[in-house]
Amino acid sequence: MGCYYSINFGLGNAFEGLFEDIGEAKSYAEENVELNRQHIKIHDDEGKLLSTSHWNGVAPTADEDVLVDFGKHGYYSNWMDV
Repeated sequence: MGCYYSINFGLGNAFEGLFEDIGEAKSYAEENVELNRQHIKIHDDEGKLLSTSHWNGVAPTADEDVLVDFGKHGYYSNWMDV
């Protein structure tokens, strides 16, 4: 059946789509993230914030919890569910 989720990449508009579950929405976000230096937020169809991946504008250290690495430009941290 699936649910609608809104993925906000911080670019002023959000991608809205039907996903099987929050995990599938997160995977979509990870596959489509760009170096825009904004947090990524996933909301449910009622606008409730479900999860965030924070942008960090420095290169990650070995002990960081990295979702997507852009090297010296920075990285997105793993998802933090609300």
